[in-house]
Amino acid sequence: MRTVICFGAALAAAAVLAVSCSRGAAGTAGFAADSVTEESVAFVQSAPAAKLAVRSAAAPAAAADAGLFAASGDLPSGQERKLVYTGSLEFTVKSLADFSAAVEEWVQAHGGYISSSAETTTGVSVTAHVPQARFHEAMAATASLGTAETKNISSRDVSEQFYDLETRLSTRRTLLERLETYLARASDMEDLLRIESEINDVTAELESMQGQMNRLEGQIEYARIDIFGRLPSHTTESGFRFPRMSEKFSGFLAGAVEFFADMFIVLLYAAVCGIPAVLVLAGIYWLAWGRAGLLRRLLKKVSRRPDENRDSASSRPE
Repeated sequence: MRTVICFGAALAAAAVLAVSCSRGAAGTAGFAADSVTEESVAFVQSAPAAKLAVRSAAAPAAAADAGLFAASGDLPSGQERKLVYTGSLEFTVKSLADFSAAVEEWVQAHGGYISSSAETTTGVSVTAHVPQARFHEAMAATASLGTAETKNISSRDVSEQFYDLETRLSTRRTLLERLETYLARASDMEDLLRIESEINDVTAELESMQGQMNRLEGQIEYARIDIFGRLPSHTTESGFRFPRMSEKFSGFLAGAVEFFADMFIVLLYAAVCGIPAVLVLAGIYWLAWGRAGLLRRLLKKVSRRPDENRDSASSRPE
């Protein structure tokens, strides 16, 4: 009998425990659902704060990557070094037309393009861009254009700038996606306007940074080569040109006239400014030491008084 009672009590306790556990689970589930709903509403209502949170969370990571790169000087594994190559050459040519045609053929042969060119009566300049992979090959092939008087090659490491900009772009895209999610879940008009304003700001930043990235990628993918060709001295496209003596003589006369004109201006300034000063000094001298001699007379009187005192003292009877 005792065994049956104990067994029944155990079953009752187990049933009570099961019921309480099920109620606890249901309460926990309800609490979790309420928490998710409240969290969603809170995110929508505090979208600007969420934006700041995303930026502040992403900024330290980007700064840490940049600091690591700057401190070590080496790229993280899996990242390729980004270099910008530039070159410049100067030639003395016999014909500007032939040289320009040869430069165009050279650019096309290496898969490049000409971004700008200028020509005068004595020279021509061309700015060409060739694929970076063929830069050194193209520079070596400039021997077909003639013997270069000067030849310069330089490279600039833009790896840090490139990957930093890439990280910032990724961060802004993530921020834009989150703001768009908040916008879809927002219901209050004030929140909608606030989130749309933030989206416009982030979109403008993205477009600006994307433009910087496009320009940087263009500089990396295509190396720049500046080519200058000039004719020998006193030579035009039609041939040698003797210097014109009339032009030289006219230049000499113009220089001489300009020199004497400058000298005349200097003398005129000296006369205008110097004559009054000389007159003032002459007047001071005339008043002090000249015919007026005011200062001279005063000094004489001062020098006579001691002599008179001495004479009067000696003439007194003892």
